[in-house]
Amino acid sequence: ATYTGPSFAVPKLDEGCVDVYVTGRDTQNRSRIGRMTIDPEQPARPIAVGDSPVFDVGTLGAFDENGVSYPWIVDAAGTLYMYYVGWMPTVLTPFQNHVGLAVKKGSEPWRRFSRAPILPRTDEEHLSLGSTAVLREGGRWRMWYTCFRKWGRQPGEPKHEYVIKYAESTDGAEWSRPNTVCIDAASSDEYAIGRPSVLRRDGVYH
Repeated sequence: ATYTGPSFAVPKLDEGCVDVYVTGRDTQNRSRIGRMTIDPEQPARPIAVGDSPVFDVGTLGAFDENGVSYPWIVDAAGTLYMYYVGWMPTVLTPFQNHVGLAVKKGSEPWRRFSRAPILPRTDEEHLSLGSTAVLREGGRWRMWYTCFRKWGRQPGEPKHEYVIKYAESTDGAEWSRPNTVCIDAASSDEYAIGRPSVLRRDGVYH
């Protein structure tokens, strides 16, 4: 990898360390997801660094053919659910993004839940959908995700505009999306409200 990008940490409490799933980019700008293990008390000295991706790009023509990135991992009764962003180059705009899901049971490798995005296009959300944050609270799954509004067409315009929306699920795979904007641009100077990262502490979402 020539660059590292968005990551997600999975604590291994019984071992006193943390697995960090990291996005890495190669010289052709394609992203893959790898893993490293760190001691949280000495994060600058990794315990282990994987020499190959744990999750690779999709098949030619798929929504994630040119990259997978922005992992967010949820532990659901021992099965790990990894939500990720798939990348596909396009002609009139630089790329399309869509949300994929991979699952992992025990020592098995990660496998795609579906070769298609888990959040299909709708009339309200007909462009790209990007990075997510997902919390599982009892029988309810909550997702915050980025949704593209438009692409700039004139010189000086922002390249793309997107906001953060909200969805819910009962199983982590099928999602209800009421087209609710959670965080919008505060002014014309803001245009890309990027990767959500949500924590709940004492009943308050941060």
